[in-house]
Amino acid sequence: NGFQIHSAELIRSLEEKHDKDLQEEREKIQKKLGDNYKKSPEMLNLETTYKNLAKQKEYQQAHKIQIEAQELEIQEQNKYYAERQKRVYQHEKKIVQKQEKEMESLRKRIIAGENEQKKERALELERMFQRYQNVKKELENTHKKEELALKKGKAGFNPNMSRISQTSHVSHVSHVSQVSR
Repeated sequence: NGFQIHSAELIRSLEEKHDKDLQEEREKIQKKLGDNYKKSPEMLNLETTYKNLAKQKEYQQAHKIQIEAQELEIQEQNKYYAERQKRVYQHEKKIVQKQEKEMESLRKRIIAGENEQKKERALELERMFQRYQNVKKELENTHKKEELALKKGKAGFNPNMSRISQTSHVSHVSHVSQVSR
């Protein structure tokens, strides 16, 4: 039916809007958070230390500090990207929850509309049934009156003619009898 088609179109349209909005929000949060990992003061200190040791020609010590700095940088980057991903996920989760509420609200409105439509149909059916009952009762009453008139032997009654036909027949007969005089 038309209501169901319209409802499906509304749901599909909202789903498309949600997909588009989610993609836009992903891009926005990615841009906002950036991709710039910033080194910690400890990391910067280690880099300065190994560079100074290299200038002083203490290469073995500089190499140890450099390896320590590289390991710390990997840990810090992993921590930074994990935290960044967590923030992106939390932001997306909020958006998805909001979208789910919107969709649930739409579905509730659709169900309410369907229920309203069902009530309207039931009322219309009830009105039609009542009209049918009234017409049926009127016909039964007319039939009883005509049956009583027939039993009483009322003149000019033709059981094959309806009341309207009888009226037009009587006026026709009286008109013909007046013309023939």
